[in-house]
Amino acid sequence: MKITKAILLIILYGIIYYFYQFVIGAITGAAAAIIGRIVYGASLYEIYKNGGMGAVLCITVILSAIFSYVTYWFVFLMRNLKITKVCNFKKLKLSYIPPALILGVSICFLNSSLIAWLGKIEFFKYYIQIYQYQNSWLRETNTILLVLAIAVTAPLIEEIIFRGMIFNELKPIIPAFLIIIIQGLLFGIYHFNIVQFIYGSFLGIMFGLVYYWTQNLWIPIILHFSNNIMAIIAVKQQEAESASEANIWVFLVSLIITALLCFFFYKRRSKDYYE
Repeated sequence: MKITKAILLIILYGIIYYFYQFVIGAITGAAAAIIGRIVYGASLYEIYKNGGMGAVLCITVILSAIFSYVTYWFVFLMRNLKITKVCNFKKLKLSYIPPALILGVSICFLNSSLIAWLGKIEFFKYYIQIYQYQNSWLRETNTILLVLAIAVTAPLIEEIIFRGMIFNELKPIIPAFLIIIIQGLLFGIYHFNIVQFIYGSFLGIMFGLVYYWTQNLWIPIILHFSNNIMAIIAVKQQEAESASEANIWVFLVSLIITALLCFFFYKRRSKDYYE
């Protein structure tokens, strides 16, 4: 019974977020097309080519996150629960912020190395090229808007969903190591393509592990923020046709830093797990 309830709630959380993304995306895209045609006399293709697509997607992310959170708040209210308490939004010591920021960047480099090596395999090379083409809009999008959507809003709502609500729905039912893997895989699936599934699952598992140790949602939010900021910087700096190159030294240094900082958070893990 508990498992069925948890599964249904997890499905509900996903439906709510995707519903708002679909509706707001459709409205925002239509509005951009109408405004572009009337005000600028531009076609939809011209609007999207000149950064319009990125603007539409960023606005969709921001608005859908806001509406989703409000809806989640009401769902938890109807269950006589407080979403901020369930998701473990606790006071964070300032001393934890720098190592969390560095760990997020290190995980980003580690993940980039993994994807770069997978890109040498013919099967993955094809999908990586498709992924890079589909995300070429990132380079054309206003940087401030991109940061607000991808580095600020997305980490907040995604951590609330995956490390907050989903993690804690499963916590009373199955072992922690399974929860870390499941929510990580769900985070990868959520991105809906094979490349993002691979690195999204890796990120989800890493963020889930640190969340498990710290029991404070602000930590994975900071990890997610610095990871996405680093990804934005990389996208803005690389040429459209260039792919990330595998570098053994980048991989080794990021692996060592990731391991050391994971040990740092492990040693400071919450006692809640043993109560």
